[in-house]
Amino acid sequence: MGMSWGVCSAVVLLLWCGVCWGQSAGLADHRAQLKQLLMENILPFWYPGVVDEQNGGYRLQRDSQGVWRAGEPKGVVAQAQTLWFFSRLCRAGYGDEVHLEAARHGFAFLRERLWDEVFGGFFWQVNAVGKVAVKPHKHLFGQAAALYALSEYIHLTGDEQALVLARALFQVLEKRAYDGEHGGYREWFRRDWEVFPDQVKSYMGMPPASKSMRTHLYLLEALTAYYEVSRASDVRQRLVELIVIQSSKAVRDEMWACTKVYDRDWTPLSGAGYDRVAYGRNLENIWALIDACQVADIDCAPLAHRYLELFNYAAHYGYDKSEGGFFVSGPLGQEADERDKVWWVQAEALATTLHLYRFTGDSILLTVFEKVLSWVVHFQVDWQDGDWHWRAGMDGGGGGVKVGPWKGPFRNGRAVMECLEVVDSLQER
Repeated sequence: MGMSWGVCSAVVLLLWCGVCWGQSAGLADHRAQLKQLLMENILPFWYPGVVDEQNGGYRLQRDSQGVWRAGEPKGVVAQAQTLWFFSRLCRAGYGDEVHLEAARHGFAFLRERLWDEVFGGFFWQVNAVGKVAVKPHKHLFGQAAALYALSEYIHLTGDEQALVLARALFQVLEKRAYDGEHGGYREWFRRDWEVFPDQVKSYMGMPPASKSMRTHLYLLEALTAYYEVSRASDVRQRLVELIVIQSSKAVRDEMWACTKVYDRDWTPLSGAGYDRVAYGRNLENIWALIDACQVADIDCAPLAHRYLELFNYAAHYGYDKSEGGFFVSGPLGQEADERDKVWWVQAEALATTLHLYRFTGDSILLTVFEKVLSWVVHFQVDWQDGDWHWRAGMDGGGGGVKVGPWKGPFRNGRAVMECLEVVDSLQER
């Protein structure tokens, strides 16, 4: 793409990010470090332990001694994200036959245990063996996770059953969840896809009639992947609509920041709990939009200012100028007050800065990437016991759960593989 934003944007980044011009360590060195993260830190932690040979699917719980537990309920988000990880691992050339089998294993559980044969769509959570839906209702975040994983699995295998299931899911979302009046999707439904009354909060803790930036961001990623394998015109139509939503309606124009929750008509909810910015979402939205535009064959250039402003906001309020890495969140228009560094935020920062560097050619972005990578390697990663710490504080100490319903191999695994792909494309130039 290679367009430039000019001297002004570079100066803004320079002043806000606290970086200096200097010699890069070199793409080859970055590639070696990224591959080490994937193959020596992330993958050995999750495989083979995450595969539940007894009950099917993946086990996403460990006890205090690090022993994998097989009797825990299984949710669609974690199961789908782990399926995505093994599928992309193989498609990217870093997995072998055992990892392909792990992907097949996860797909079987998704199809046979989490899919609702009566009403369509995926249950939020089933018991360990998948015989009972312990949380049977439907949330669009879970449906997006499933569509994203199915699309990646289709890309890898071409499996006809997966193609049929993905199409059935897309159609039920169009029929039951799409909001033709205001755009985007309703997010929270009973098992039978009837809308909940106003007083019943969703599994994600949101008001039932609300729309969230987070869910629509995940839908954007899922539909990007699904359009890439389906090339269906109705999928592209919805993907283009989500590009518009995520680049305009879900962005506070006066601040160039993505806040959390909106009314059905995309009016932002305000108040202490809502006027906050999660910097990782600002960052993730950038590379998700770049990817979506490229897949949909839309010129990225008209949105270039959006990418820059979203990045500048996160850099200004949430970037650690001295040590590298991004903090968790802060009030709208104010400095970060959640100042731990959480694993998924660093993952999205890695992917975003490298995608933006490829898009703009601005070497300041490469410098920011290098500082985030340095933070990850030295403080976020647990080189002794594997994978990444949930959080790392300003003193560099790491802690938090390694495995759980919201922490699997997906976030950091995806980011590292995205970065490897970008580095490879840059080296080919």
